[in-house]
Amino acid sequence: MILLIGNMKSLNFKFVFFVFFFTLLASAAQARAAATTTAHIKVAAFDEILFDDNFIIRECPDNASSTISTLNAFCAIEQLAAAQNWTAASTWYSFGVMLNSINQYDGADGNYWLWFSNFEPGLTALNQHILGDGENLLLTYGTRPLKLTVSSSTPAVNSTTTLAAFYFDANAWQWMALATSTFVVNGQEIAAT
Repeated sequence: MILLIGNMKSLNFKFVFFVFFFTLLASAAQARAAATTTAHIKVAAFDEILFDDNFIIRECPDNASSTISTLNAFCAIEQLAAAQNWTAASTWYSFGVMLNSINQYDGADGNYWLWFSNFEPGLTALNQHILGDGENLLLTYGTRPLKLTVSSSTPAVNSTTTLAAFYFDANAWQWMALATSTFVVNGQEIAAT
């Protein structure tokens, strides 16, 4: 009788251990499968803004034949296109994926898609760029973004603040100062020097 009780305790311990182990394993697998991030995505063409809002992105394969998943910029584009019912096409190269088209913006007019992360030009293929939570992802077609910098975002009254305007030059792959620009502050135009 004592031997039987001892064996039952051992079996109960093993059963509880296995239940605990598989529960832990299952919850880890669910946590891994549920990896998401939120980014602010703006998709702009020369004649319209297609999207400008926060979007939740789920991880996806990091290349065309991979079983490894990451939260990359291509996941964001692919999932946003599906959510918006857009037609989108891309091409996989040895270095990664490039966006070819969204809807009618397909390069037939000589334009192409550029992407920016937190207002800096993309330096990799879309699938190679891992998104951070709260990141700003900008896609542009046929238009180049402008960037403003200020010497102080909270200037004191009657003080001087320097504003500078830049445009993105895709040929030089860098931000270039605008030769001339006009700023409007409280309805009054201020010419930049």
